Amino acid sequence: MLREIVRTQKNELTIKIPDDYLDKELEVFILPLRPKKKSLAGIFKQYANKQLIEKESEIAWEKAFKEKHDLS
Repeated sequence: MLREIVRTQKNELTIKIPDDYLDKELEVFILPLRPKKKSLAGIFKQYANKQLIEKESEIAWEKAFKEKHDLS
């Protein structure tokens, strides 16, 4: 299988066909790519400290519990 993503400014495109595909029927598709949705989820993952994350969730749960039940 041959897949190539190109951006062209012309109405013509030349494709080099591998030797294995010569003398065979080929199907060619030309489709526009959908733009990828950019997400910030996980962008700072490389800086994460797993020990602090575990501690943070414990503190957040405790704080939420105390606020919900009006405890000090």
